[in-house]
Amino acid sequence: MKPLIVWDFDDVLFPLTEAWFTVCGPKIQSRITHFHQITENPPHLIMGISLEYYHESLDNFRNSEEAQLIQLNPNISDWLRVNGAAYQHFILTARPLNTIKAAQCWLGNNFSEPLAGFGFVPAGRTGQELSGYYRSKQDYLMGEGMLPNYFIDDNATTINAVAKGSHGAVTILFPAPWNRAWSDKENIQALLPGGLK
Repeated sequence: MKPLIVWDFDDVLFPLTEAWFTVCGPKIQSRITHFHQITENPPHLIMGISLEYYHESLDNFRNSEEAQLIQLNPNISDWLRVNGAAYQHFILTARPLNTIKAAQCWLGNNFSEPLAGFGFVPAGRTGQELSGYYRSKQDYLMGEGMLPNYFIDDNATTINAVAKGSHGAVTILFPAPWNRAWSDKENIQALLPGGLK
């Protein structure tokens, strides 16, 4: 059986924060002028805006027609072209419920390999009732009995939780300005399973 990769969606396959900041960032604040300055995620405090306002702007962008036009991260696209067929691919995202369909639509138009599945952990928003859902990606993996060979995410806390609980999964922290892997941003393909062969 082919090895299983569990991919994060936002800020790994889909360059959400960079695209959102390019389109919306300059309109809503002036403290941060370049994507690489976003050293915290969520970035509302360093941007000088409220968390609620940030979430509203980000989620509106997630559901926009403009977001559907964003291309798959080119490093991953190149890697998939060479290596993708050797693996199974599962997408596991943490998003608000009202943005899940937009993510699935984007994947259908941009992810070249067949998917073994798609799962999500709802991101909390004010006034939403989320009982009955998994609370974290590690909970999702355990609850669904998934044993991925590789787990790729930009969130260091999620990576650490999966590394401790997923029975030998190789965890890969995907480079972003808010994590320690950012120094490897020029060498992304080498971080992925098997490197770029």
